This record gives sequence, structure tokens and C-alpha cells, in this order.
Amino acid sequence: MLLALCCGLTTGCVGFYQQPAPTAPHATLEAIQGANTLLNGGVQMYWAYYDPGCNDTAETGVLGTRKGEASERFLLIPDRRIYVNVMSGGAANKEGANYPRYCANVASFVPAVGATYQIVQAVPVIGCVVEITDKSTGRAPESFRKEAVVGGCSP
Repeated sequence: MLLALCCGLTTGCVGFYQQPAPTAPHATLEAIQGANTLLNGGVQMYWAYYDPGCNDTAETGVLGTRKGEASERFLLIPDRRIYVNVMSGGAANKEGANYPRYCANVASFVPAVGATYQIVQAVPVIGCVVEITDKSTGRAPESFRKEAVVGGCSP
């Protein structure tokens, strides 16, 4: 499954989210490592859309990836609800055997111009959860919503 996603990301089947120029009005989204049971931290892939079904358009699609403890920064167009699809994948160890493990979440919010947010997907032993926090308050933005993983958001 991870191979299929990677192929989709590199073959042009999926567009790319059009990040604003650093000099244009924008918000910043920092993707950071969460509590994680994947070996070597696994890999997290991020997509950004303007609808809850993750329909690809000329302006939306792949946002980027992060691996292990490395963080990544993305620029977002402010004042428009964005749906961030996060998929974590990798290997986990259970009773001495490695097995593939994947989980996906979708969260949405309306980023404010000049604000910096952090997105964290935790992958404990069972399930996974995504959180977005405003770095200036340490809390989720008022517009934050956890969304159903449906349509084009499904792995």
C-alpha cells in the first residue's frame, strides 16, 4: 500500500498544493513527530485540499512528507478552510515480528495570516490521532475539526 501511495505521488496522478510564496500573506504549518510506535518513526505523508472528500484540483494535492524525528514546514493560504489529510506508514513490531502498519486522519481548520500551527499525528499501539495546535496559544484553533476519512482521503 505504501508503495502504491509513493507511486501515486511521483507519477503525476496527484497534484500539489500550491503553497504561497514566502513574501505573500501566509500561515505556517509545522509537521512534527508525535508519540509513535512505528520502527524508526515511520513516514508521514501530508495532502491539502479545500473539500472534505479530498478531491484533487489544480490548487490542491500533495503537501509534503516527513520521516522519523525530522520536522517539516509548509506554507498555507490563509483565511480559507483547508483539509489536511495525514497518513502514517511503516513497520511495527509485535512479539518479535515486524508487520506493516498504516493509519490516516483528516483534520480541517482556517489558518490565520501570520500564524504558525503544529500538526502532530500520534501512532500509539492501537489507532492514531491527529492534532493541530496554534503555537501562540498551545491550543487547537477555534475552527479546528476532525473530519471523516472518506472519498479521495482514504488510503
